[in-house]
Amino acid sequence: MGAGHPERLPALARELVALKVDVIVTAGTVPIRAAKDATETIPIVFVVLVDPVATGSSPALRARAATRRDGPLSSKSSPPSSLS
Repeated sequence: MGAGHPERLPALARELVALKVDVIVTAGTVPIRAAKDATETIPIVFVVLVDPVATGSSPALRARAATRRDGPLSSKSSPPSSLS
């Protein structure tokens, strides 16, 4: 998405929102931020993110509580293969 032009990502994310997609699946900090900024209602599933807390993509992971949601974001993290 963006074809090597990260400045296009916010507009592309807004286009997905306008199309009323059911879910946005993305990878990488810049595309995740563009999707998060474009919607508060469409679920966003992101993959291959090294540290979602440090990048600000998912601050709720720092102090996770059963009743707290981090907007529309959802993720699954796996330890690097050297740690598993």
